[in-house]
Amino acid sequence: MTAGLRSALRSRFGARAQRARDRLGLWSLRAAAREQGLDDLTRRLEALAPDLSRQYSDTTVEGDYGVLKTRLMHAFQARLMLRAVEGIAGDPLVVADIGDSSGTHLLYLRALSGRDLRTLSVNIDPRAVERIRAKGMEAILSRAEDLDLGDRRVDLFMCFEALEHFLDPATFLRRVAARGHGDHFLMTVPWVRTSRLGLRHLRDRWYDATSTLRSEDCHFLELRPADWELLFLHAGWVMEWSA
Repeated sequence: MTAGLRSALRSRFGARAQRARDRLGLWSLRAAAREQGLDDLTRRLEALAPDLSRQYSDTTVEGDYGVLKTRLMHAFQARLMLRAVEGIAGDPLVVADIGDSSGTHLLYLRALSGRDLRTLSVNIDPRAVERIRAKGMEAILSRAEDLDLGDRRVDLFMCFEALEHFLDPATFLRRVAARGHGDHFLMTVPWVRTSRLGLRHLRDRWYDATSTLRSEDCHFLELRPADWELLFLHAGWVMEWSA
């Protein structure tokens, strides 16, 4: 068998296998959405934010699987947001999204909660801050650990898939608690069975001295749920789990 033929066969069967994986992935996501009752909310979020391609700075959300996966994650998080604000007083309600990449979650909350909101987004990436400000929303360019809100009071802090990117999440959480900026903190993080130091860019050897590594591209701490709870307790918070 010639090298060219081997290459053609690998290309043909590799593409076929990828299409099969994509179909299986879509089926799995749709089944999960039905099981968790997220279908209707997902459609409502799509009407509010039809284009998610620029949700992040370094990753383009594209393809049927990538778009649906992101929408379902947003629907899960939006349901948590809506439940959270039901039990929090405040008129207007002040909500801060820490690590916000595009303002999308705050737009969802403004449209669906029926509450008068004042919003604040925080990100270390100037590109994210620019995207948010372009939507007419307030955004601060800062590391979360260095955030200084002065005497500003926030009714609800949110942090979606971001704490694992912080170099020092304990310091950030402790400062928010100790300075009395707010009493409620809603977050989601990737689930892992065993806690570990992230730094996949070094573990998988795809980073070198010539690369530009941004916070969005790197997990620092990846903790199992019990260890996240310990970290929050250490920082002065009490955890409540929600499914």
